Amino acid sequence: MKACKEAVLLYPTEDVGGFDENVGDIRMRRFGFDLAKDMKNSGRVLLEKLFDNHHYQSK
Repeated sequence: MKACKEAVLLYPTEDVGGFDENVGDIRMRRFGFDLAKDMKNSGRVLLEKLFDNHHYQSK
Protein backbone atom coordinates (compact mmCIF):
# COMPACT_ATOMS: atom_id res chain seq x y z
CA MET A 1 0.00 0.00 0.00
CA LYS A 2 1.33 3.44 -0.94
CA ALA A 3 1.41 6.35 1.47
CA CYS A 4 -1.02 9.20 0.84
CA LYS A 5 0.71 12.48 -0.12
CA GLU A 6 -2.37 14.66 -0.71
CA ALA A 7 -5.92 15.02 0.57
CA VAL A 8 -8.73 17.23 -0.73
CA LEU A 9 -11.83 18.44 1.10
CA LEU A 10 -14.55 19.07 -1.49
CA TYR A 11 -17.70 21.11 -0.76
CA PRO A 12 -20.85 21.47 -2.95
CA THR A 13 -20.55 25.27 -3.10
CA GLU A 14 -17.86 27.72 -4.11
CA ASP A 15 -18.37 29.73 -0.92
CA VAL A 16 -15.58 28.03 1.03
CA GLY A 17 -12.38 29.72 2.01
CA GLY A 18 -9.16 28.56 0.47
CA PHE A 19 -7.02 26.12 2.41
CA ASP A 20 -3.65 24.73 1.33
CA GLU A 21 -1.50 23.51 4.20
CA ASN A 22 0.80 20.65 5.01
CA VAL A 23 -0.31 18.41 7.86
CA GLY A 24 2.72 16.33 8.60
CA ASP A 25 3.80 14.92 5.22
CA ILE A 26 0.33 15.31 3.66
CA ARG A 27 -0.76 18.31 1.58
CA MET A 28 -4.34 19.24 2.56
CA ARG A 29 -6.44 21.44 0.28
CA ARG A 30 -10.06 22.61 0.32
CA PHE A 31 -12.15 23.39 -2.77
CA GLY A 32 -15.73 24.11 -3.66
CA PHE A 33 -17.66 22.63 -6.58
CA ASP A 34 -20.64 24.89 -7.30
CA LEU A 35 -23.67 22.69 -7.99
CA ALA A 36 -25.92 25.72 -8.58
CA LYS A 37 -24.03 26.85 -11.69
CA ASP A 38 -23.19 25.25 -15.04
CA MET A 39 -21.82 21.80 -14.16
CA LYS A 40 -19.38 21.63 -17.07
CA ASN A 41 -17.83 24.97 -16.16
CA SER A 42 -17.80 24.13 -12.44
CA GLY A 43 -16.03 20.86 -13.23
CA ARG A 44 -13.46 22.61 -15.40
CA VAL A 45 -12.75 25.16 -12.67
CA LEU A 46 -12.37 22.39 -10.09
CA LEU A 47 -9.94 20.43 -12.27
CA GLU A 48 -7.86 23.55 -12.87
CA LYS A 49 -7.63 24.11 -9.12
CA LEU A 50 -6.89 20.46 -8.35
CA PHE A 51 -4.08 20.24 -10.86
CA ASP A 52 -2.77 23.78 -10.22
CA ASN A 53 -3.42 24.74 -13.88
CA HIS A 54 -0.39 22.69 -14.98
CA HIS A 55 -1.62 19.20 -15.83
CA TYR A 56 -5.21 19.61 -17.01
CA GLN A 57 -6.01 20.80 -20.51
CA SER A 58 -9.67 21.60 -21.25
CA LYS A 59 -10.98 19.96 -24.43
